[in-house]
Amino acid sequence: MGVLVMLALLGVYIEFNTPGIGLPGLVAVICFAIIIGSKYLVGLANWVEVALFAIGILLLLIEIFVLPGFGIAGILGIMCILAGLFGMLIKNPPDKLPWPQTQFDWQLFTNGVLGLSIGFAGFVILAGLLAKYLPKLQFLSGLILVPTVAKQGDEFEVSMTVPPESKTVGVNVGDLGEVVSKLRPTGKVQFGDAVVDCVAEAEFLDKGTKVKIMEIHGNRVVVKAVEN
Repeated sequence: MGVLVMLALLGVYIEFNTPGIGLPGLVAVICFAIIIGSKYLVGLANWVEVALFAIGILLLLIEIFVLPGFGIAGILGIMCILAGLFGMLIKNPPDKLPWPQTQFDWQLFTNGVLGLSIGFAGFVILAGLLAKYLPKLQFLSGLILVPTVAKQGDEFEVSMTVPPESKTVGVNVGDLGEVVSKLRPTGKVQFGDAVVDCVAEAEFLDKGTKVKIMEIHGNRVVVKAVEN
């Protein structure tokens, strides 16, 4: 259970950082299907709990792809997912609340909570390592949505647009700017008159966030949020 939960969450995390639907998303779907299917087959999950979990996933997708920011839909989605998973740890009919009644029920519940906790802890650790090191590894950098990494030499230039009358000819490390389109983790940042394609350093940044250029490698401009 712990391994399946960890792989499912990692798949979702990587999928949200990559364009389109790919292998990480497929792995997440398979892991969730195994978790829910196995619980249903052994009688731990009933149709109410499966429906709650599915509704939670749907609400999260709406929050991510349709609604701006993080609000009621996202909170309700997380609550439905947690309620569905909690109910699947205990065998109960759909018309009764999932709560351990016997010593065996408590043992199943304890083992389930332990598995979920281990899986979540493993996900947090691995997600942190991926966010920190994955973009820096050339043979794995394709798994993260970032601008094309420059080759050796001057084959690429920073992707930048400026008005004809502007005197801005480039950007440098340390320049301050403002996000004009959400960085997830790539997007556009305005530095003076110039609008530059940038990538956030291991985070998503909303429009209007003040940022600072931390690194420039060819056409890859890395920015980080700064205090106003």
